[in-house]
Amino acid sequence: MTRDNDKHEWMQTPSTTALLRRAVALAKTDASLFEAYRRMRRNANALTRPVSLDLTSRCNLYCEGCYYYEGDTPVLADEVDIDKWSALFRRKAEEGTRFAYFGGAEPALYPERLRAAAAFIPYGTLATNGTLKIPHDIPYRITVSV
Repeated sequence: MTRDNDKHEWMQTPSTTALLRRAVALAKTDASLFEAYRRMRRNANALTRPVSLDLTSRCNLYCEGCYYYEGDTPVLADEVDIDKWSALFRRKAEEGTRFAYFGGAEPALYPERLRAAAAFIPYGTLATNGTLKIPHDIPYRITVSV
């Protein structure tokens, strides 16, 4: 037999709001700690409304099990008009997106799409297979995975 208090133990833990208030109170006791906290909060705001975008269905590899390929044929057709890509990135930025996860079969094949994204979406992560050089002017973090 379970007591009612035991069933709802999670309700006895401090809420996220209460923990945040305690953290802020602690940070306020030290000016440098409080400034670090404020910086972290500003940076966290950049992660609001993230979006995941596949920039292409093309790749320079043919990995077994890749869901972009069935045999040697790409499954999806790519949009090639850079103005349409720019319009998409602009719309996402207007909706509040400041962070994007860029993927696709191999987004590094299209640095012009990444540059167009960077004009509107300041933060992001680029998922790549790592076999193509990413131009230095692409501002996003790079994640290599196969």
